[in-house]
Order: sequence, then C-alpha cells, then structure tokens
Amino acid sequence: MGLTEVTFLEMSQVNYLMKLMKIRPFRALALITCLAALLGTAYSEIRTFTSSDGRSVDAEIVAATAEDVTLKLAAGQTLATPLSRFSLEDQKFIAAWRKQNPVKINYSFQASYTKEKTDSMKAKRGSETITTETWVCKMKVANRSGQTLENVKLDYSVFYNQMDMGKPVLRRSNGSVTIPKIRGNEELVLPTGEVKLNSVQLEGGYYYTDGSRARQKDALAGMTISFKHEGREVFTWASQGMEGKTGTASGTQGSLSQ
Repeated sequence: MGLTEVTFLEMSQVNYLMKLMKIRPFRALALITCLAALLGTAYSEIRTFTSSDGRSVDAEIVAATAEDVTLKLAAGQTLATPLSRFSLEDQKFIAAWRKQNPVKINYSFQASYTKEKTDSMKAKRGSETITTETWVCKMKVANRSGQTLENVKLDYSVFYNQMDMGKPVLRRSNGSVTIPKIRGNEELVLPTGEVKLNSVQLEGGYYYTDGSRARQKDALAGMTISFKHEGREVFTWASQGMEGKTGTASGTQGSLSQ
C-alpha cells in the first residue's frame, strides 16, 4: 500500500468518525490539522531513487549525512550508500530531507598552532635600528564530532605583546576562515593573516630617559579560536595562557602535535 493510499484510507476514517461523533466543521478543521501532522511523522516518503549509472530502487530515507544516505528498501533491508552515487535530482531531494530532519551533532574539536616568520626588514631611525618581522600562525584543527561538517567558520584572534614606552601591551589581530567541508577525525592546517612585530635596538651608547631597555621586542603570546556552524558558536578553544581572553573558552591546549 503506497503513501497516497494510506493517507486516503486514514482521511476516510476521519470523515466517518466526524459523522459518527457529530463534530462541527470548525472543530473538524483543527482535528484534521493535528492528524495531518501525525501522518507526516508516521509515514516516510517512498520514492524511486536512481543511481548515477541509471539503476533505480524504491526506498525511503532512514538517515542522511553530507556524504552518505541510508535507505530502507521495500523488503525491509537497509542500504548505506555514498551520496555521490545518486542522480543530481536525488541528491537535491536528500539535501532537502536533511534540512527537515536535522541530526543531533555532538560538536568536538581539537586544535593547536605553530608560528612561522615569513619576512624580515631593517630600517634606521636616528640612533635606533628597527627590525620589522612578518609572522603567520598555522592553525591545526581536527573534527572529533564523528560526522562530516560543512561550512564551519573559524573566527580567530592572534594575541601579541607590543612594546609601548618600555612596557608590553597585549594586542590582538582578528580574522576568520571558512572550511567548506571537514570529515569526521579529519585534521586540517589553516594559515592566519599576517602579524607585524617590531624590535628596536638603541645603538651608539644612547639610552632612553624613561629607563626603557636599549633593546625592545614585540612577541606573539597565543591564540583563541571560535568554531561556528550553521550561524552559531558551537565550540571555543584557547592556547595556553589565553583562556581568559574569550570568556567561554574550552577545548584542549596543545592537543595536537606541533
């Protein structure tokens, strides 16, 4: 018996019950609405799925992810198949089904970072020699949720100490990167934007009247990462010493090999 036949049978029974119980039309409308919602959850849609090589099968979707779909065949067996093996029309149908039947995701990530100097320039300013270095941090992130995730956005902050009047002042450089797809347990390395760090060396026997040291150097301090999926923050990570910079920082510190 198909979905249309079942629905027609059920609605026929509803009409009979309405007459038997003498339910008025405005109450009948509410009853029909409730039954329609129940019917929508009680019966899955059985349709013909076609593979990319032209073979077809009648089945209903049991579960679907960004990469695979599990079908229940008419005989009762279940079949797990890569999404890429279906026709484009079926892939669109499966994508729509996923939106209507979201899977609970237990978000879990691990992260670490390394730093790399990519450039260095020197310049003279009176008795000072100023060296400007360009640094890039490389974020190493791993998806431990066990599921393939699409369009994961990473909002990051690179913290560094900048010397100001002989004292270090903590500053940050913000940026973001979007991962189109990351599979379960997959690890990726992603570069941040550039950070400029200066070092100043006072030469020729001169000294600073405020007592500052003759050599002053900016330095990288750490990172925080906010993981966002489907428009909301789902996980945060902070490197050692940076926990208090996010307010809700969690995750692991140095959890991946440097």
